[in-house]
Amino acid sequence: ITTATRHTGDPTLAAILAEHAPPGSRNISAFILRDGQATFAGLGSDEHTEFEIGSITKTFTADLLAQAIDLGELTLDTTVGEIIEATGSEINDVTLEELATHTSGLPRLAKMGLPQFIASVTGGNPYADHTREELLDTARATSLTDRGQVAYSNFGFALLGQLLAEAAGTSYPTLIQDEILTPLGMEDTYLMTPGSVPDHAPRGLTTAGRASSPWEMDADAPAGALRSTAQDMAIWADHVLSAPLPEYPWAHD
Repeated sequence: ITTATRHTGDPTLAAILAEHAPPGSRNISAFILRDGQATFAGLGSDEHTEFEIGSITKTFTADLLAQAIDLGELTLDTTVGEIIEATGSEINDVTLEELATHTSGLPRLAKMGLPQFIASVTGGNPYADHTREELLDTARATSLTDRGQVAYSNFGFALLGQLLAEAAGTSYPTLIQDEILTPLGMEDTYLMTPGSVPDHAPRGLTTAGRASSPWEMDADAPAGALRSTAQDMAIWADHVLSAPLPEYPWAHD
């Protein structure tokens, strides 16, 4: 794979990107935010190029939790069983705080059999065909391991987002659109629900150089289904820095 050579935006920042770009980088887009003003640059892309932002999606889900707490609709101590029927399951008394801090005892993934593993290494979508109902049923049937200890869990954050939507009486795509994307004016950011990514939208590559399918998701969307641009991520960064989220959703080094 040939490294991109086209520079866009601020020349100094673009030169830094070119100097440090890993071999084979086709598209890099970056910004520096100072006092609410963003400076953009790109290597093979610009501030309007779409990227799958992966687990940064979790910070949006965490913001939805913070909003619900601020409005008095939920608390960190609200349990799974207070939002959905989970009587008799180990997940019943797990709190939203445990889900947000990766201490619930849920495994990293809700569904990762052989088909999902093959998809993840061949450029397919390992999160395809996993519905919200399946996620909730799996959560009810899952045995927790080392509850209280930090163990990164996409499963836990997917469940958190679906619970927030359930408590709000809506779907997760509607909740994130109405409470974050529209109010902040993030017009180029959208959730990759099944069938939502246009054919002309950029595609990524696997580490082996194969074209990768968009990771469109239903059940797991709250853990990693957003597509965005550097322009919109600058808006998000400014939002986070101007009104810092509580400690619980963030990992600190």
